[in-house]
Amino acid sequence: MPGMSSTVYDLVGPFALEKGLPWSLQFTRYNPDKTPVDLTGAAARLEIYDALAAAGSEPLLVLSSADPDEIVLGGAAGTFAGTLTAAASAALTATHLRYRLFFTVGGVDQLYLRGRLQFLGEGE
Repeated sequence: MPGMSSTVYDLVGPFALEKGLPWSLQFTRYNPDKTPVDLTGAAARLEIYDALAAAGSEPLLVLSSADPDEIVLGGAAGTFAGTLTAAASAALTATHLRYRLFFTVGGVDQLYLRGRLQFLGEGE
């Protein structure tokens, strides 16, 4: 995955997180020649932040490929599947969220996606 640069992609509408319900994000990463990126040996981390918190604040939640209940990478198939439990989404109190998705290759973190994460809270 050399030369990977981050892309701003807002997770809104059908990709929004709804309070008290499980949430998932799934996609396949492709090379410019349309073949899947081989994620064998890579790790992934999805950080969710309060968008209104001070710069440098700690994430509210961190999902990691170290826990297969949170993130599963599909190796040569290039797939990413991240899952947030209903209990974890119910525990969120911030209403304005942002996220950052990193892949770690050879011990080096590479920011891949970042943006707003729409949160459909109570009463919306």
